[in-house]
Amino acid sequence: MGEDESILGARAPDVDAGPSEPQMPACEEAAHEPARDVQPQDAEQPQDAEQPQDAKKQKGTSDVEQFSGLPIVNRTVPAEKWASEVQKPNRRYVSFSHIPLYCGSDRTMKAKDNIIIGVLYYNSARDKMANGEQYLRWRLTDLSRQPRQIVLQLRWGAYLHWRKGAPAAMARRGAIFAILKPILVEVESNHPGSRQETVMRVEAALQIEKLGDCPALGCCKKQGCRNPRDLRQRDIYCRLHKDIAYAEKTVPRMNSGGADDRMVELLKTQQKKASQKIARALKASQLDSQPGSEEKEEADKAREDKLKKLEVAKSICERQMTTDADANGDYVRCIRNGTKLEDCSSSQIPVLGRGLSSTSTLEVTVAPLKRRRQDCDHCDHCGHGELEVF
Repeated sequence: MGEDESILGARAPDVDAGPSEPQMPACEEAAHEPARDVQPQDAEQPQDAEQPQDAKKQKGTSDVEQFSGLPIVNRTVPAEKWASEVQKPNRRYVSFSHIPLYCGSDRTMKAKDNIIIGVLYYNSARDKMANGEQYLRWRLTDLSRQPRQIVLQLRWGAYLHWRKGAPAAMARRGAIFAILKPILVEVESNHPGSRQETVMRVEAALQIEKLGDCPALGCCKKQGCRNPRDLRQRDIYCRLHKDIAYAEKTVPRMNSGGADDRMVELLKTQQKKASQKIARALKASQLDSQPGSEEKEEADKAREDKLKKLEVAKSICERQMTTDADANGDYVRCIRNGTKLEDCSSSQIPVLGRGLSSTSTLEVTVAPLKRRRQDCDHCDHCGHGELEVF
């Protein structure tokens, strides 16, 4: 099957138009629609008001697309014909979740022609690539419980066909499209926080077929958001803003369906403590970030060191004032005369040589002061400032 083959391969013989006409959904529906008598009162009513009733009468309960499970109205291709086309031996329906598996580079997975079905929720008027090539960018969703989106690039023949005219009018928000043999360009990243999307492309106009409209497609109620939401789920936000809303809840819900009053109060208390802790940390960081805070801290430290030094100097001065001035003289005199130090009550200097025997020798080095050398009458050899006490 070539790239230019249509999804509805048997559609050309069913219509009067030649095979060169690319889009024939309306003619096919008219050809397969049973004839009915038009009453005068029916002719006065607008045709748009009759289409939903006629579709229900003709298709019965077939208001769900067989393969994707999407609700569908205003079918452009009969359900039986579409089912026969998809169920051909050389074709295979691929859901959005299985695109990386069946549309990748594995040759064994390319044995059949893949068909994906999605709802159009965004259609760019015109985009341009880095090399200057113009193309259309569509965004499709599957509206599943875990909704997935893909980006479809329409290039070359597909771009020329769907950019204007009747095909462009058909490509409106909420339309259900089937894509035959799309080429996978990029795969969505599984890393949290990544914004990489699944990107696919088509190059031929006949690779795209409109199946109908989806009444379940809604728009996110968040201001400025155009992301899709499923009306069947009764949600007012898209998946992104719904996750954000749950994350911003002050008191998280328990998995069992709720929390009692005690649990709520406990969670509020914990949250209050955490808020106070964060506020204190923020205040400390603001103080640290203030200019000149380091210089001020160093100045305070220097002032404290100076006060400590002054206190030590004061204590030394006070001790010197309370000490007897004759204490040093008494100490030297006792050593020179060989008397006991306990006899000098005025001395406040610690006792040296305690524990020595009488036969031991004690050598004391004294600074060569003239006053002390004059007091030394009994020792003629103390000119070098040395005393020997036996």
